[in-house]
Amino acid sequence: MKPYLLALIDDPWRIVVLSVFLAAALYFSKASFRRKLKSLEGVRPGVNKAEYIQILMKDGYDAKAASILFDLLYDHLKPLPDGFRMHPDDDFHQDYRIEDLDDIELCDKLAEALGLPNPKDLDFREWEQEYKFLNARSILGLMRILEKKRESGT
Repeated sequence: MKPYLLALIDDPWRIVVLSVFLAAALYFSKASFRRKLKSLEGVRPGVNKAEYIQILMKDGYDAKAASILFDLLYDHLKPLPDGFRMHPDDDFHQDYRIEDLDDIELCDKLAEALGLPNPKDLDFREWEQEYKFLNARSILGLMRILEKKRESGT
């Protein structure tokens, strides 16, 4: 008796049908995500890169870190719907579909670009108390903690 998965791909027509089904599912998933991003525009104003950085600088965050974060997010979200603009208050999990390993990778890339220690060795309790969800301010807050860690040598 063949394993079930091998039995599914025994017939060439089944392979074609499964391929079409998977392609359609992927297409509709991406289309749904693009619609969700477009719907954000009705909820909050999007900003360009300069405005994004300016908003975060007004809150005391580093311009270089904000710029790198913007670029990392933009690359992660490609392809973006026409005219879509991000906002620092957007929730990375809810709005951008940045999930468990992707958010860790985002933090690692940003820390590396800024020459900061890897966040994996950090005690996150202080950070989790201050920030309730993952957005630009919480990521940049994490970078502040890493900067302090680097300066103190611990």
